[in-house]
Amino acid sequence: TAARFALERGAELANDKRDRLAKLAAELEVKLGVAPAPAATPAAPSDSLRELPPAAASSPAGELFELEATSLVETAATVVFAEAAPSGVPPTLPAAPPLLARAGPSVVKLISAVPVELDPAGVVLRIDGGAPSLLAWERIQAVGVGLVAGIAPKPIVVVDLALNWAEAGEDVLEVLRMRSDSFRARSLVGGEGSALEALRALLAQLLARSGGVPLPDGGSAHGLPFREFPDPSSYERDVLLQAG
Repeated sequence: TAARFALERGAELANDKRDRLAKLAAELEVKLGVAPAPAATPAAPSDSLRELPPAAASSPAGELFELEATSLVETAATVVFAEAAPSGVPPTLPAAPPLLARAGPSVVKLISAVPVELDPAGVVLRIDGGAPSLLAWERIQAVGVGLVAGIAPKPIVVVDLALNWAEAGEDVLEVLRMRSDSFRARSLVGGEGSALEALRALLAQLLARSGGVPLPDGGSAHGLPFREFPDPSSYERDVLLQAG
């Protein structure tokens, strides 16, 4: 809480100190399973998805990192994230909040998105190659995460922002898909850690700020460890099309 308070009100903080503080806050939120204090936000326009001026258009190229599939068993992926908690102490993870029983969506409508910036009011995205737009945090109803093979030469982490998870029912689920090979997480969350640490910190912020349901579960959605899928259809069936 103190770290978030300083970040929100400490305009005089140097960039390197701000980056280290943001990283520390994100890591603590993952370990403690708590959401950050609500950020003070300026009055948002009525349309929660709005286009931003070209000045915010810069988007770095994707950052590749090694995270090999492990034949759908928790071996290498578990080792990668072993530093998330002291030795012998399992991390405390938030469970997916309960939902009313309902049938799962019948189909997923996927739209590609590349994150550009984390704003107090939402996440700035390039949607389907367009100009940067601000997606308000409250629009994100669920966050699906998985290590998926069959999309790129090596398995990549898929991060899906589900916009109508609560009301889709048996209809179409609208999803903005972010691929880990299309952006640099460190440019969004700062810090000097590895690419994997930055990606975990980004997931923690997406989940905490949006309050979205973590899919397929709290641990997997935070990458502790990532759940693995042999192909996109298996991921979508087991994560996105599941009943609430």
